[in-house]
Amino acid sequence: MIKKFLAAFSLGLLLLAVILGLVGYRTNRVLEATVTELFNRQQLILARQIAHDIRNHFSFLKTSLLTLDSLRPSGITGLAGAKDMDRVFRLLAGWDVQALGHAPLNGSGALAVTADGIVHGQELTAILAGSRAWVNSQTDGDTVYIGPDMVPQDGPFAGRHIVVMAARTSGNPNASSSGLDFLVIDAIAVAQRYARDVRSGETGYAWIINHDGIFLSHYEGRFLGQSAFSVRGERNPRISYSRINELMAEKLLKGEEGMNWYVSGWHRGITAEMEKLLAYSPAHYAGREHPELLWSVGLAAPTTEVFGILRPFLLQQWFVTAVSVLLALSVLAAVIYLSLRWAELLRREVGQKTADLRVERDKVQESMTRLLEAQDRLVRSERFAAVGEAASHLAHEIKNPLLLMGGFAAQVRRGLAGEDPQAEKLRGKLQIIEDEAKRLETLLREVSGFTKPCKPDLVPQDINQAVLDTVRLVESDFSERGIECVLELSHDLPAVPFDKNQIQQVLLNLAKNAGEAMPSGGTILFRSWRQDDTIKISVQDTGSGMPPEVLERIFSPFFTTKAKGTGLGLAVSFRIMEDHGGDIGATSTPGQGSTFVLTLPLAPSTSTIAAPK
Repeated sequence: MIKKFLAAFSLGLLLLAVILGLVGYRTNRVLEATVTELFNRQQLILARQIAHDIRNHFSFLKTSLLTLDSLRPSGITGLAGAKDMDRVFRLLAGWDVQALGHAPLNGSGALAVTADGIVHGQELTAILAGSRAWVNSQTDGDTVYIGPDMVPQDGPFAGRHIVVMAARTSGNPNASSSGLDFLVIDAIAVAQRYARDVRSGETGYAWIINHDGIFLSHYEGRFLGQSAFSVRGERNPRISYSRINELMAEKLLKGEEGMNWYVSGWHRGITAEMEKLLAYSPAHYAGREHPELLWSVGLAAPTTEVFGILRPFLLQQWFVTAVSVLLALSVLAAVIYLSLRWAELLRREVGQKTADLRVERDKVQESMTRLLEAQDRLVRSERFAAVGEAASHLAHEIKNPLLLMGGFAAQVRRGLAGEDPQAEKLRGKLQIIEDEAKRLETLLREVSGFTKPCKPDLVPQDINQAVLDTVRLVESDFSERGIECVLELSHDLPAVPFDKNQIQQVLLNLAKNAGEAMPSGGTILFRSWRQDDTIKISVQDTGSGMPPEVLERIFSPFFTTKAKGTGLGLAVSFRIMEDHGGDIGATSTPGQGSTFVLTLPLAPSTSTIAAPK
């Protein structure tokens, strides 16, 4: 009976905690929706104000244009001369006017003053075509033509978004002084003037598009003059912009006003998918009687702006909810604790059995681990034994011919006497044959003893000389294959202890691999430099490079990507560098090449050896 009561009581407390949590969550959601609505309405007020300012801007220019005719001196046709035009232009330049001009209604003789000087005739024909036709059809001298924003392909305003405003200079269409005064207005400058510095909340900003969906103002300067339907995708192509594109096509470009939201891929330097609140209002810059002359103002801010406003209220709300839930859960925990005490003996017994099982499990796991390690060592030993057996066979087959070649070369070299330059050159080449035969003998011994590596004979010496000797051995063959060896050896490097034969073996292996990576020729760069208490030597090629999955395994024994490779070259090199107390590493970029870097520690007492020039 008591157990049933405790169970029912616990269930009731848990249900109460769930109800409190749901009520708190529901309250927060309602609060978020309310504040979001208020925030977006504030954005809409700002959008309306920007649209109103744009209309007032064009209204001022319209009034100024109509006033020009009344200010013109009597008896002078058009705007009398460049000086009169320039004075008026300077007054209007601060209102984003790019040019002030006068043109006859028919024929040539158009003249305009710009910040860069005077523009004549043919250069103005294209932008005045629409205004001339419209003014010729009007009889009211107080009527002003305002055209859509355009981008001329040539002339003094080529590539700029401009709006042409024109008015008849005489109320009598038959008067000799009839013509038109016109203004060329920088559309982007006007839009930027009223939208650029507007901020909604902490980080929200305004943007303006024209009737074709071209950005005239935006926080991102590179968006100016670009299509709003495509430039967002170019900025962050991983995001779908279908919602904002649909809003622009169905709402903004039809002159509607409202509030909504859309998904964006960035905001003020932050690149990530996010939701933004949007408020938009039309700007009929020529007046509502010309609905086709439309710009649309939008204000956008991430929804996190609303959460920033709500955060103090939400924290307080969640604190109250959390305290209530914690109180209910505390009572529930106390009840559960009392209930659990009744099962203490059973739990202890189960715990003891569980502990015994864990001990047995750990023993089994330890045995399995030892078994796997032993199996791995056995497989590795079998592989090394196979390599050793093959290497011994190769050494037996190759060693005697090598001894013969080295001996014959020594005999021939000793038999070449005299100071003849040709004989001296032959002696040098025969000496190389002797040296290489000896080095190959040493190499065969080391490969055959791969599982029992030879201890290096560490002698402080010049690492640059080892690099130069390696290059001399390969440059003739590389030259025939179109491969150039470039040296960038640091001067005045200290002596470093190393086994010359082993390090030269490593360098030859790296040079050979680099050459094989460039079947069509290329460049191999050999560099040496000091870094802290180490000497670095790098071998860099311009070959095909390696993918990451190959790069991470290249130093593993028996791993190779070559059809006839043994997979021991880099493994041996790795072991040699380890025996020297150094390191070998590699970086690679597919399609650009690979770089191998050797690291040798300096001797405790070093003497400086000048690098060969």
